[in-house]
Amino acid sequence: MKLFFKLTFITFLLIGVSTFQACANSIIEVVPPNTGKLFENHQISVSNPYPYPANEFVSFSYQILQNNVDAKIALYDVLGNEVASYRLQSEYNKVVIQTSSLRTGVYFYTLTIDGKNMITKKLVVNH
Repeated sequence: MKLFFKLTFITFLLIGVSTFQACANSIIEVVPPNTGKLFENHQISVSNPYPYPANEFVSFSYQILQNNVDAKIALYDVLGNEVASYRLQSEYNKVVIQTSSLRTGVYFYTLTIDGKNMITKKLVVNH
């Protein structure tokens, strides 16, 4: 009986370790919380939106760290319709999105780098 419990416990440990390794291998990039960054990798660094919630405008600060990066931030309504799109250019370091003409509500913004959606988050507009 003791041998059965020992084998069961060892099996449990082995399954737990392999599950943990599988989860760890699937992690692409970890950004520490409260860094003020929306996204950061070897190509680009983008801040969280400010102010939040947005009223008349919302801005993102960014830094392009590598040449030939095609990056943009697009704003969508809750139905998935694109409301605005802004290309991030290396000669600037901030993009300002005018939200004064938008209705109060929830929108989503997506950071796209070289044609790949990197992150999508919620943006609240409150007038």
